[in-house]
Amino acid sequence: MKNILIITIGTRDIQIPTNQDFTAPLSLVDTPKGKSLVVGDKKIMLSYNPAYPDFYTLNPRLSGEIILADFALFAPHLSLPLITPVLSYLKEKNIAINRIILVFTDQEKDFQMGNIQAFHYNNDTCFFAEIIEKYLKKEAYFEHTIFDSYGVFEAVNSYDKQYALFDKAKNSLIDEDAIETVYLLPQGGIDAINQSLTLRLIEIYKNKLVQLQKSEHADVIASHFPAKFLNTLNRQKIQKHLQDYAFQLIDSSLISDKQVLHLCQYARKRLILKHNDLQVHLGFLKKNGINLALPNADDLIKDLYCAAKIAAIQKSWGEFLWKMFTLSENFLKYFLKTRMPNIENYWKSDYYSTHNDNPEWVSAINRLRSGLANDIKRKGIYLNNPSRKSYYAIYEEITPNNLQKQQVLAICEAMEGLAKLRNGIAHGLRSVEKNDIENELQRQGTSIEKLCQNIDEVLAIQGLGIFDEIKNKIQLVNT
Repeated sequence: MKNILIITIGTRDIQIPTNQDFTAPLSLVDTPKGKSLVVGDKKIMLSYNPAYPDFYTLNPRLSGEIILADFALFAPHLSLPLITPVLSYLKEKNIAINRIILVFTDQEKDFQMGNIQAFHYNNDTCFFAEIIEKYLKKEAYFEHTIFDSYGVFEAVNSYDKQYALFDKAKNSLIDEDAIETVYLLPQGGIDAINQSLTLRLIEIYKNKLVQLQKSEHADVIASHFPAKFLNTLNRQKIQKHLQDYAFQLIDSSLISDKQVLHLCQYARKRLILKHNDLQVHLGFLKKNGINLALPNADDLIKDLYCAAKIAAIQKSWGEFLWKMFTLSENFLKYFLKTRMPNIENYWKSDYYSTHNDNPEWVSAINRLRSGLANDIKRKGIYLNNPSRKSYYAIYEEITPNNLQKQQVLAICEAMEGLAKLRNGIAHGLRSVEKNDIENELQRQGTSIEKLCQNIDEVLAIQGLGIFDEIKNKIQLVNT
């Protein structure tokens, strides 16, 4: 596993201690503008920093070019007061750094075109990056470390352009393979570069990113900002997924809490009717004080219907129409189950593509009432296999007239319209829009909202039932 250290180079990352003596060919001289370090005909202006009085700061481009040209002469007098403590911190923790990337600026093109002033041009850190690389390569600890530099050449103060730059650069900036930790020291450099790079690295490496801080007169800090930032984003994503009942999108990349993950998997599997796979989640949740029921046969219809309502919430109208079509094929089983408890067992593949009577199905119908099968066949309904049309006829014939019967039949008629719409759209090879569904239901004298209200009532469902319960449990954990 690889560890990478990225350092954004700033104007104060190379300094010269004030308490040292210089010998020929170097000399420290006073000038009207302050102290200078002189070698031959070259002069390095030294700036005094009141906040850091033990060091002189340097002009990155002008001084950096002179130092780089004669590095061996200047090296014993250089100090990296913001970088060295970070390196010591990593050494103390025995963290091997496989690669160091030094991010610098070089606005040569913009300066030549007159787009920036000399002050900003002279603050470019291109020479500082080369000096720091040479300086660090002297240490045995980095004997096997690969050094790279990454230059920013324009629009260094533009947050938008730097954000875009590091998006394009992310594949070449850092090895993607076998990364354990990316350490970022954005102490120096320009805010637009530091912030853009930080955000991009969080996006790419998530919790693998550790942001290091070394302020003047302060110890090195391994900041938890990236993790906190990610946790906030993930909580927001989870809330959005919960708002949409998109339980399948809540996984270990967003949250590590196993209770939440098991709740989401339990909900997801119920929505896709994988009821036989729920026990592993129920067992874990029960051990952790959350008791949920193993769904029964009646819950299959309710879960399918809730899945259709969730598709509507998600504005996935093709999925809504498909699930309502599937519901229409099975809806009346819920109301016939007490009179025909083995209704699932009468479907036979041998009769799938025929119009011949299925004897077992005909006998089951006639057990409800003598001659009922013939009455149904006279309505033009084939009894080769159970179907939504035969369910409708059976329910209509054997159910006493009451308000619920009227509601159930009205629901079936509305869903029959949706079934025809689904078949028409499937043959037409086009997407499903909400208006398609609303227009069809309007012809049936209802609407999506009214149809769902009626189904809620006859199935005794409030809202989204168990899925609201699961949503609320997850929200308690995620706040």
